[in-house]
Parts: sequence; C-alpha cells; structure tokens
Amino acid sequence: MYGTSSVLSDWDFTIVVADEYRKARTPEEKTMRNGNIDVNIYNQTEFIGLIRDHDMRALISIFLPPHNVWKSVIDFNPHFSFDPGTISLVLSVKHLSDLIQCSAAKKTCKHNV
Repeated sequence: MYGTSSVLSDWDFTIVVADEYRKARTPEEKTMRNGNIDVNIYNQTEFIGLIRDHDMRALISIFLPPHNVWKSVIDFNPHFSFDPGTISLVLSVKHLSDLIQCSAAKKTCKHNV
C-alpha cells in the first residue's frame, strides 16, 4: 500500500501482454516470485476482465501515480466503470477469504467491516 514501503518491502509488478503472447494459464503460471520480486502476468483480455470485475490488483495497477508506473502503452482506465454492487461483493468476498485463511492458519485476525 502507498506510504507503507520500507527497505524490507518487496517489489510487485503487473505485466499485461497482448492476447496472442499469453493465453490463459493456471494461477501458478501467472505469478512468478524470485526473492523479494513478485510478478503477475495477464493477457489483455484477462486484465480487462479483472478491471470490470473490480479486482483490487487490477484497480491498484490502473490508478497508480505516474511515478510508480515503469511503462504503460495501453490506457486501461476506459474499461473501468464503478459499480457499487460489484465493489461491495468483491470486498465482502475478500473479507471472507481473509477470515478463512486466518482460521486455517489458526491466527487471531482483526478486521474492520
């Protein structure tokens, strides 16, 4: 999140390629990790779908301040149309997912709803 980075923070990259370069892959093939670098790779169709579904990873990527963008060739912002119902559902599912993960890890989790 903005303003929370430190010398211990990792580097997160989102890469969007043309559809013909990267067909739909398994989740394991879409994410690469090496040390403190995380890379998520999507084709354009997948990424536009994530934007329309109000996926937070995609939305954070398209609304980054310009100084946080390494290279941008396509403007994906026109594909976003705010839908309060969709964003509420996304946040509810994310909250539930976090609770399930905490429960599975037997951790004490505090959430603001």
